[in-house]
Amino acid sequence: MTISEQIKDDPILHKHHGSCHCQQVRVLFETIIPVGKWVIRQCGCTFCKKHQPYYVSDSTGRFSIMVEDPSMLSR
Repeated sequence: MTISEQIKDDPILHKHHGSCHCQQVRVLFETIIPVGKWVIRQCGCTFCKKHQPYYVSDSTGRFSIMVEDPSMLSR
């Protein structure tokens, strides 16, 4: 069964939205795993130890990044 078929066949698709402060970059994480069953991870490299990000993963899920106005982005 493909990832798309698994997501399509599951009646409960959990959608989690996020964005940067100015709303120019938006993200969408779609997963069949309910929040209570997420396995929270943290990398042990020096960059991640300094910034302390946490993440989850789902090989059957989808993650989308949308940019409202590319001209408003800067580095």
